[in-house]
Amino acid sequence: MLAKIANKPTESYVINRIWHRLDDIRVRFVLQQYVRRKEGYALADLYLPQIGLIVEINEPYHYEPTQKEKDELRNKEVADATNADVVVINASVSLEEIHAQVDDVVAEIRKRVTTLGERFLPCNYSITRSTPEYYKSRGFFSVNTEDWLPTIDDIAAVFGTKPKHRGFLRASAVAVPGKQDEIVWWPQPNHKVWSNELSKDGRFIYEYNKRSEEERKNHVKHWLTHPQKRITFMKEMAHGVLPTYKFVGVFQINPQLSKEKNMCVWERISDTYQLNV
Repeated sequence: MLAKIANKPTESYVINRIWHRLDDIRVRFVLQQYVRRKEGYALADLYLPQIGLIVEINEPYHYEPTQKEKDELRNKEVADATNADVVVINASVSLEEIHAQVDDVVAEIRKRVTTLGERFLPCNYSITRSTPEYYKSRGFFSVNTEDWLPTIDDIAAVFGTKPKHRGFLRASAVAVPGKQDEIVWWPQPNHKVWSNELSKDGRFIYEYNKRSEEERKNHVKHWLTHPQKRITFMKEMAHGVLPTYKFVGVFQINPQLSKEKNMCVWERISDTYQLNV
């Protein structure tokens, strides 16, 4: 992990000190995290996904007037893209002052872990977080944690099934074996035929057919009579990083809103899903 910053002595020193002062292997450290910006990308020095915190180590040139303004914009865009708070360590000061800032960061990390309580999921270094094996072992998904999988096949594998093929196309969902009223769904926001929009608060998904008004109407009519539960993984740039499928909850049709808006309005009925229950 630390080899990524071997050629950055100041950054390496500060992050090493945070790691050792914290002394808590449950906290996952991600270095040089790629984050997509409005124009280009940024590399976050230290990203702690479990607690929503990013730590930037700023050397002297960051405090030049023009660079300072650029950094403020960059940090805002990084915070928006990752939904994390950005903390800056000023590495242009004395070693004693740097140490004091590191101690403040370590205290903040411990505070956030304590505040999360049982909702804090320890990092498991023996099993990769983004594999079916990890979620099978853990036994549940939650919107409150960093739960995502890289492919449709991986999602289906967690549930012991495979996605169906329609020629070169993939079905957008698959039935959960042994559960008549449950499917696993992986909507894509920018699909050619379907509009799938997750509300900002994560409570609703608005789905409709783009091709014609008749198809849109028939689609709504069909699902109004099917009170199906959808275990949902929304395709997105997870943490502004890579195209992945993030667990966003269990959804069910809201008949009233669907009729009012002439589209399928799926409402979140649970922010967790327990496997094999």
